Amino acid sequence: MMRAWSVLCLAALATIAASAQVLRFVRTDPATNPTAITATKLFGLDVIADSIAGVTAVSFELRYSGAQYVRLAAWKPRALSRQSVYVIDLSDTASGNGSIHIGVLSGQPSSQPGMDSPTVLHLDFVVLPTAPHGALIQFDARNAEAVVGGTTPVVVPLQPIPLVLRIHSFVAVYPGDANNDGRVDQRDFSTVALYLGQGTGGGALRGYRRQPASTLWEPQLALAWDDEQATYADCDGSGDITLGDALVVKLNYDSIRTAAEPVHGGQGAFVQSPPVGPPSITIALTEQRIQTIAVELALPAHLESLAITAAGWTLDFVHYDTSSGRALCIASSAAPHDKPSISLHIETDGQKVETATVVAAYALLADSRTIVPVSAMISSITQASEPTCPKIYPQPACSDDLIIESSQATIATIYACDGRMLAYLPLNAGSNRYPRVALLPSGAYWLHTDSCTVAFTIAR
Repeated sequence: MMRAWSVLCLAALATIAASAQVLRFVRTDPATNPTAITATKLFGLDVIADSIAGVTAVSFELRYSGAQYVRLAAWKPRALSRQSVYVIDLSDTASGNGSIHIGVLSGQPSSQPGMDSPTVLHLDFVVLPTAPHGALIQFDARNAEAVVGGTTPVVVPLQPIPLVLRIHSFVAVYPGDANNDGRVDQRDFSTVALYLGQGTGGGALRGYRRQPASTLWEPQLALAWDDEQATYADCDGSGDITLGDALVVKLNYDSIRTAAEPVHGGQGAFVQSPPVGPPSITIALTEQRIQTIAVELALPAHLESLAITAAGWTLDFVHYDTSSGRALCIASSAAPHDKPSISLHIETDGQKVETATVVAAYALLADSRTIVPVSAMISSITQASEPTCPKIYPQPACSDDLIIESSQATIATIYACDGRMLAYLPLNAGSNRYPRVALLPSGAYWLHTDSCTVAFTIAR
């Protein structure tokens, strides 16, 4: 019965799309799996008024579920929205009901015909790190209508085509269990081979490095790839699926995950923040008990896919001009803020934000309900932190010495590929010489520290 109902729904949607004047949401960010959105990452939607001619304006209320996990980060003009755009975010992050009211006017007189099937505007959303893995987010619209210009201008209703996306968040990976069936056996070699060459260094799939990562047989949080199964095939957590992942299968061969251990991060024992945080800008304020604040920032120009969120605040409006680097942020709070600072978290697809200046700031004071200029300044800029792994030279090692470069003093452990612990090695910050490599036979080995695990090879 459920299958029949699904078929009828799909048929109805297909009929609407083929015959009616519709409002369509089209995914724009590159993704192997266009139905998946990833925690801590941006995704983009183009809003298109389809199968309609002569459009001069479009208005609608964008409705979406999961607003406690997915937030509007920015909007960008498209063909219809070069002149006048109004985006009002009334989403309720407590109930999870997303509600964004949008009005787009081309500026063209209604007595003249407008554009045919125009792209109305572009919306960027960010998925918060606390989003649960597997949750579904549905985008829909209410009261969608378009103005069709001409001798007799008319308002035409638009039928929205819902879009459903699935959140990929943090899952628990057991290194070596490449097919995630709970046991490391010969079938895991096949899974590694199936995804060999995929990841950050190449291939079609987007991959993410585990941070921190080790080869220990224990649950380790990892951000799910576009193809979720590939997440588990990345046994060493490097973000790339290589022959090194097959070594981890050998290292943990015949290990079994007990039924009591949880599988997914974001549930049970694995509710925690991701290991790497976004860069943040802290702005010091002179006023207290602020209800709403508007801040204009001077940031570096040409930042890609900029998204801004504010801890403890709701971002009502964010606009970034790529050519000038100016960003306007309007943040509000249900309860007045007594802390004389606001922290803005900035995502830029890996680019660093090393400089920032407050151009102007205005605040709505909770008690007097007056808008006053605020003296604000940047008190700190914190970049995202990533663990640094030791570097091993030469590779493969064919001499009697192994050189290990470490960014900090730590204790390293050397393992054989079969899991045998061979030696403890204290590392100083800087260059370290390991002369006992002459005692090791040719083969693959692991150097393990608290922050990461590095594979190296000895060849004679």
